Amino acid sequence: MVLLKPKDWARVVQICNVEAVLSRSEVWPLKQLWSSLLRGELFSDTSRKVQSVLSLRETPDTYEIDYLITDRLARGEGVMTGNFKHLKEKAHSLSKSIWLEVSEINVSACAFYEKNGFRLQRVRKNYYKNSENARIYSYFPHFDRL
Repeated sequence: MVLLKPKDWARVVQICNVEAVLSRSEVWPLKQLWSSLLRGELFSDTSRKVQSVLSLRETPDTYEIDYLITDRLARGEGVMTGNFKHLKEKAHSLSKSIWLEVSEINVSACAFYEKNGFRLQRVRKNYYKNSENARIYSYFPHFDRL
């Protein structure tokens, strides 16, 4: 996982715009998405062509994942799993937890997080504008063996 450089932004825009158009997400309006991406640090896989993006905010004791996405053509190839492995190793070395939030109807994302050692902490009822529930997940390194 590497910190993205300005030269990579065109690829980030391409991946996110395709996703926004295809998903027509009410959960992440484009204005909110870009605000989130600009507020956090952007990381990606280590491939030559950016295939995934992870927007991350750091506090003294946690990492908060604001947004993550994998190019539709690269899904199922382990790209984001690799990013998560690296982030979990980093969190473990610094004794930090990792937190994220996801729409309850995004079943594949929920399964992905659980498969990668994240535990459901709570559900925020009717959290999103369209009345969808939000699921809050966390990862505590001392509960998981890397």
